[in-house]
Amino acid sequence: MNIDEKNILFPLIKEIRENDRELWKQLKYETQQGPEFNEYPYYAAAFDYVDRTKKIINGLDEITKKRLVKLWQEEKRVISLDKDEDILDRYAVIVVNEIIRRARVAGNR
Repeated sequence: MNIDEKNILFPLIKEIRENDRELWKQLKYETQQGPEFNEYPYYAAAFDYVDRTKKIINGLDEITKKRLVKLWQEEKRVISLDKDEDILDRYAVIVVNEIIRRARVAGNR
């Protein structure tokens, strides 16, 4: 994520995480104790974040969504996507992965 993407996505990550403290606690627990799956989103608790994240990203105002699409297209990416919806869905995956990363860090404290 570049700095512009972080400026857009990090407040969303905080909002998503804080909207359900019990789910956050469960995800932190699972990142430390398991079970961990081999496929995205890796933890049972993280499945609940997938749909929530997609809804929030797709619910952004049009200017912000277009900005995210433009930012995606400006960077060299491992995955090449053309459709705006696919790009926004990929950002949802990035957000969920960041939530999981933060849960691992918080669970280690």
